[in-house]
Amino acid sequence: MWVLTVFLAFVGLWAMEAFLGVHVSALYSEKLQTPLFSGFLTIAGFILSTQTLLLRELKAIFEDKDYIAHVKSVRLHFNVSYYGPLARLGSLLVWTIFSSLFTSIYQITFGLWKVRWFAFGGISLGFGTLFLVLSCWYHVRLNLKDWFDHLEKKAVQEETPKEKPPVDESKK
Repeated sequence: MWVLTVFLAFVGLWAMEAFLGVHVSALYSEKLQTPLFSGFLTIAGFILSTQTLLLRELKAIFEDKDYIAHVKSVRLHFNVSYYGPLARLGSLLVWTIFSSLFTSIYQITFGLWKVRWFAFGGISLGFGTLFLVLSCWYHVRLNLKDWFDHLEKKAVQEETPKEKPPVDESKK
């Protein structure tokens, strides 16, 4: 999806310049290059610093005995792993950090050349990386939703008074 996003942005920018007369390369060098550099460098630093904390906190969901019992029941019918969602989120975060750093470095290397294709590339990489950042937020939201649903279910179970089993009079 990242490649598709970058490609579509590249084609869209080319179409804007070719058919609408918008000077994308001038806009890029005058207004967008510096904010893209600093913005994606900041995003990379933020995600890098929060990645470990986020994954460690979310790991609490996957170590809960109720979650493990749920996964065991699902594994009877499907091939799922205990830490699969957490591992996939970690990989997505790593790729987002890499993409953010690459986009930021692109702005101060290739972006300095006054070539229209490099300007298209810089903006397109920005769109692709923004797509990855939004994907990360979405997947973090899904994991947090699962966590909060699990905590809510656990709180309701603890709140509900346990019924005493009926006493069998015939055994007395």
